[in-house]
Amino acid sequence: LLAPEIGVGSGQHFSVFLVLHNTTDKPVTFQLGTNLPAGWSVDSTSEQHSHPWPTSAFTVAARDDVPVRLRLVAPNLAKAEWQTVSWSATADGRDTAPVTLRVHVGGR
Repeated sequence: LLAPEIGVGSGQHFSVFLVLHNTTDKPVTFQLGTNLPAGWSVDSTSEQHSHPWPTSAFTVAARDDVPVRLRLVAPNLAKAEWQTVSWSATADGRDTAPVTLRVHVGGR
């Protein structure tokens, strides 16, 4: 599978939704980190959990999912280009697979 892609305008605010999935029979605490290219920022926290960024803790019940909403701000670019935003997480101290999103940021 290819990484998901989205197009946004230079300096545009937009939301990204991630789902933390617990496949175990006990609650798991995820530590989520957002990896942004230069010029990017996180505009807000998840409304549901209100944790600070760039790293947040989310406890997910056994065999359950927790949705996480992030609001990102793209950089102001003179010329359009593709950039990659990624997220990494640990689940009770064990690394999970990272997630990436390719973003085409339009120029001014």
